[in-house]
Amino acid sequence: METPHTLFLRFSCGHQYYLPRVSGGVSDWSNCLCDACQPYDAVLTVGHSCRGCGGSMTYAKNAPQTRLTTEAAEELRTKTNPLFATISH
Repeated sequence: METPHTLFLRFSCGHQYYLPRVSGGVSDWSNCLCDACQPYDAVLTVGHSCRGCGGSMTYAKNAPQTRLTTEAAEELRTKTNPLFATISH
């Protein structure tokens, strides 16, 4: 099985996190942000601050995405924390 592509969440506070896209087949999961429907790495823009800055980690189902090349995604992954990592300031 192939590894799903990465979805980077870029919050308005400037913080960024990433998570793998779900493989697919899950009905109406986040407006079909799954790897089957959108098989590419992308940055999803979130219009509020992250939890570490007093906001939340929720994101809009239809938030705009910017498609990334494989190289850009790999570089960004090295500079970004996973979504489920502990947030500390």
